[in-house]
Amino acid sequence: MLLVIAVAILGFIGFMTWYQLRPETVAQRKADADRIAAERLPRKVNEANGCEVWAFKPGDRWLYFTRCGAKTETTNAWNECHTRTAGKVTSTVCTPKTAVITQEPK
Repeated sequence: MLLVIAVAILGFIGFMTWYQLRPETVAQRKADADRIAAERLPRKVNEANGCEVWAFKPGDRWLYFTRCGAKTETTNAWNECHTRTAGKVTSTVCTPKTAVITQEPK
């Protein structure tokens, strides 16, 4: 019985090692790391009427900043979600929220 458990554990460890080292897994981890690094860099997402909107994601939320003339404004955007239960039905309602973090002259 003990031998069967030991073989099962070694088999599981071998499978996990193989899975972590296979080329598809390594490529996916690299692609995810590259995407996260790219999201941390500010990039222009819109421009209209002399104003530019830039976005970057330093953590788990996107941050936006707008440059209009001599003013720069940084805005944090997120969704605020609430779950409601009526009888056996549960629904989630999300409301987009924003907050101005900084306002400073150019």
